[in-house]
Amino acid sequence: MSARDPQSPPAKETQDRRDNLSRLRAKFVMKRIEPWRGEKWCKEAVTRIKSLPVQIRSQGLTVGLAVLLREGGPSVTIGNILGDWLLGSERDTFPVKVLAAPDGTKDCKALLRAVVAADRPSYLAAQREALGLLDELKLLADALYGGA
Repeated sequence: MSARDPQSPPAKETQDRRDNLSRLRAKFVMKRIEPWRGEKWCKEAVTRIKSLPVQIRSQGLTVGLAVLLREGGPSVTIGNILGDWLLGSERDTFPVKVLAAPDGTKDCKALLRAVVAADRPSYLAAQREALGLLDELKLLADALYGGA
């Protein structure tokens, strides 16, 4: 039996943090997508959300964000949700600082600039957290609006 690293948190504490982060993501996502009901572009946004995690895993967060900006419309709305989360609009409740926008802007374009300027560990942390948020976004958007 190996000794536990004194610096690493106990397994239960780690699971509690993950559960708390998942709840924070769900709360954040619900606040952002509830107003979508009745929007003409809602179904298009849900379809785009479903494909985005695969795109980010295969092409990276930088390319994924650039494509969202190029596509415009609902894609930029999705990118703005990512920017708002990763650049910290909910900083008072968000337990981990991922990236910061030098000018304080928290949209898709600001996130792309921050990702491009980030060092490798920060970039990977941002990509990992973006995928976590997208998983929650995908589940909730599909449940609420998948048949919209």
